[in-house]
Amino acid sequence: MSETVATPQKQSLGPNQCFVVGRIKERRAHGGHVFTTIIQPAPDEYSMPGIVEVRSKRSLGQAGDDVRQLCQCSGYTNKPFESKDKDTGEIVVRRTVSNVFVAIEA
Repeated sequence: MSETVATPQKQSLGPNQCFVVGRIKERRAHGGHVFTTIIQPAPDEYSMPGIVEVRSKRSLGQAGDDVRQLCQCSGYTNKPFESKDKDTGEIVVRRTVSNVFVAIEA
């Protein structure tokens, strides 16, 4: 398994940037972009690993590859839906938030 390093480790992060580190589970192409699902290392042997999707213009690697990718963090609110409050029984309108990670490519 190879490791892809998008930027030097010593580079500091800018506002709303992060390094996504993990192993590629799968990838798919859609609308001129590649969407890569990355499983992050679990904090310990009893915890579930995090899973994120990174959008990029080029492939970040193959399934099974370890990656470290500089990303821009963004997001959006999803469509509203009605939900019943378990404590009060009141119907309230909720909106979930989707996080978006976009690869910063050289």
